[in-house]
This record gives sequence, structure tokens and C-alpha cells, in this order.
Amino acid sequence: MSEAERTEAERPRRNPNKVERKQVKDARRSQRKRAPSPKAPVEPPEVNGNGAVSADLEPSLARIEQAAAGQAARTEELLDLVSRATHLREGAEQALQVRRDNVVSVREPLALICQAQRSGGTLLARLFDGHPQCHAHPHELHIGQRRPHTWPDLSLDEPPESWFETLREEYIPGFFSRGRRVIPLKAPDRPHQQVGRHPFILPPDLQRLLFLDEVERRSPISSEREILDCYMTSLFNAWLDNQNLYTGPKRWVVAFSPRRAWGDGLDRYFQIYPEGRLISILRDPWSWFTSAQGRDPRADPDILLEAWKRSAGEMLRASREHGDQFHVARFDELVLDTRKAMRRLSKFLGIDYSPKLAAPTFNDFPVGANSSFDTKEVGVVKDPVQRYDKVLSDAQKDLIKTGCEELYQETLALAEQSPS
Repeated sequence: MSEAERTEAERPRRNPNKVERKQVKDARRSQRKRAPSPKAPVEPPEVNGNGAVSADLEPSLARIEQAAAGQAARTEELLDLVSRATHLREGAEQALQVRRDNVVSVREPLALICQAQRSGGTLLARLFDGHPQCHAHPHELHIGQRRPHTWPDLSLDEPPESWFETLREEYIPGFFSRGRRVIPLKAPDRPHQQVGRHPFILPPDLQRLLFLDEVERRSPISSEREILDCYMTSLFNAWLDNQNLYTGPKRWVVAFSPRRAWGDGLDRYFQIYPEGRLISILRDPWSWFTSAQGRDPRADPDILLEAWKRSAGEMLRASREHGDQFHVARFDELVLDTRKAMRRLSKFLGIDYSPKLAAPTFNDFPVGANSSFDTKEVGVVKDPVQRYDKVLSDAQKDLIKTGCEELYQETLALAEQSPS
């Protein structure tokens, strides 16, 4: 072994743990050199001997004070808005409570307008609007099991909430959310449809509360009629902008509901309202067919004519079974001589004739025709009576005459028997 090799062998070996510790220390030292030095503490604002802030800090403090003042103003404004909203809500609740405490109870029987659609039922319902002796329903009567024009099944064993759920009319929440009752002046499929938009304020939740209130006031409830009276009370009193609520003692609730008194519905109507009055409008089959086909051009003509025949047949049956409580109004007279037709009806219902009966309105706002054809008129539109002459072909006229004329003449005789 050489001298150099002996020297290397005799040299003491380093401890590996010490080497690692040294490397860690060197790394930490290097990191401390690279890290930025901590910021100096923020010194308080310098003040002079009089306690004033030094001039170079005044702009910053001024901005801070301005921002604080603005925030305080916004907070004050927000608190003011909250206070106003609270007072408004309390005022609204107080106003609704006044209505709940001063309900006009509805116990009058239903005068029902019933026949096939496109016969003038909407027009007649709007002619009764505003008469001081009538509660006029604001729309078609849609009470029942979500199928329009059928009487509801109301069990006296059910809770009042269930009665209201069965009776409530689905269009009301939509009308209320829009704040408007939209009455078309033209057919829905015509471009540039003209519509009448009239205020309609009937909160559904208020109607429900009024219904439950009325049920409690009348308890124990012993008949379907009482339940329906409670519903009508809730309807006309929850309608907050109802112009006709306080106009005087009422004689009737008037409503239009096509086909509701057909078949078993006729018996149900007079079971519920034994003192009721049923009104049907007879429209000649040519004029009726023109309107019905104008509303649905793709409809099968035979099916349309069967609907007219069914309507006429139901009038003949109602006359046989309930003659003194049934009235047939002629559509052509209703349109061409409205005053005469409404004088007949006012006599039939035992109410005073009023000029209001000669002009269709919704909550005292003038309205136009619910026509299948273009019209921009308000009031009673006379065109529908003879429109079929220009619209129907000779073949169509002959088809209607062959199938319907004999039945039409038989039903027309009922109208001629009506009091003048």
C-alpha cells in the first residue's frame, strides 16, 4: 500500500446524518435570503402640536369620511324602504281584513245560460253585467272536477278545503297574475288580434279565506246548495274591483256555462236550484254553422250539425219538463233588437229593465264581440245574423236545411211563446 493510500484510509469518515443536516440548514438560509423583508408597521397619522392630521394624509381621510357618509345614507334609505314596505303590507292586510269583516253574503239562485257554444252565450252574460239586481259571473262558469260544464260532486262529509279545491276555477290565478281579463274581439287564429284588456283583481288566496270564513259562519252545512252559495260569496267578494258588489239587493247570480244543463245536468241543476231559471239561446242552424266552422275550419260538418241538433233537442226537453222556469231567447233578436230581447228576459227573471242590459260590458267596461270573424266594434255586433249568405255555398245551405230546418222550426216556436 502506498503512502497516499494509507493516508486516505486513516482519514476519519464523515457522519452522513451531519451532512444531511448541513444541507437542510443551507437550504433554509438560502430561502431566508430570497424572502422579502417584512413590512414595517403602519405608523399612526402624524399630528402637529394642535392635534391636526398632517396635510399629506388629509385627502385620504376625506375620501374615507365621504364613503362612510354615503354608506350611512344608503343604509338609511334601505331602512326607510323596509319601513314603507312594512306599512304597505300592514295597510293591505288591514284593507283585506275589512273586506273579510264586511262580506256581502250571496244566497241568490243561479240563472244559468246554457246551450251549444257559438250561440251567443258570452254576449248574453256580458249584457247582464252591471245590472244592479244581478251578480254577473266574470267568465264562463267552470266549477267542477276539472272538466268544464259538469256539476261537481260535493260530499257533505268532506272538509271545507276539499270543497273549495273541487269548486275553484283554474282561470282565476292566471287572470290575477296578469291583473287583466282579456276579452278577444276576433278569432284566435286571425292575425293582429284585437283584444280588450280590463283590470281584474281577484286574489285566489283571499277567495279561499273568504270561502272558509263563509262556511264557518253558516255551519253546519247541510246541502250542496249551501256550499255553492259559499263559493259564490267568496268569488264576488274576493273580486276586489267588482263594480257591482254594493249596488243594491240582488235577485240572481247569472252565469254562462255551455252544455252544463244537458242530459243528467238538467236534473242536477234543478235539484240544486229548485227556484232557478234556465235560459237557452236559439241560433238558426245556418248562422250557427258559419260561426262554428269559422272557429274551427277543420271540423267535420256532420259533427258540427249534430252539436246544433243536440242543443235544440235539449231545449225541447227543458221546455217539456220545466216550462215555467225555462226561456228560449232568439239569437237574431238578441243581436238586432237587443232592448226587446232583454226586456223579455228581465220580465222572465222578475228584475227591473235597465239600459245597462242593452250594452255588453265587463265590470262596466264596454266590450266587443267574441266573434269567429274579424271585428273591431264594441257593443252588439249585427253582422253574424246574415253572414252565412256570403260564406256558405249553396250545397252547404241545402245540407243544413235538409238536416235541421224541421227541428229549428219546432224549437223556434218555443221562443215565440216567451213573454214579450
